[in-house]
Amino acid sequence: MAIKKSKSINSRVFSLACNKLNLKRREKIIFYRLLGFLIRNDKPFPYSIKSLSAITGYSRSSIFESINLLENLRIISRRGLTNNVKFSKGSMMTRMCSLVQKRIKIELDKDLTLVQKLDIRKHLFL
Repeated sequence: MAIKKSKSINSRVFSLACNKLNLKRREKIIFYRLLGFLIRNDKPFPYSIKSLSAITGYSRSSIFESINLLENLRIISRRGLTNNVKFSKGSMMTRMCSLVQKRIKIELDKDLTLVQKLDIRKHLFL
């Protein structure tokens, strides 16, 4: 029997965002670069437009356009100006992360036996 390899949380959130929000290639690439940190940390982090430009190969103006679009879609939240910009999860990304976590839980629950489910509930209510 072949073992089905499940997708990571990052790839699930990325797929969901790309499919539901119809992101263009440039926005997908920039979102993907920010995604890993945004999912793992709840704190805003500084990210240089210059370094983002170097990593992706897009011009600074293209980076700003994409970030503005991602912010308007509420995927990211931006604080600060020019050199002191910090990014954090936007409200839409928070919703997508919650939805993905619920879907993963449902998938895991399908594989559990009744005894395992009851055992988990017993430990939750202790």
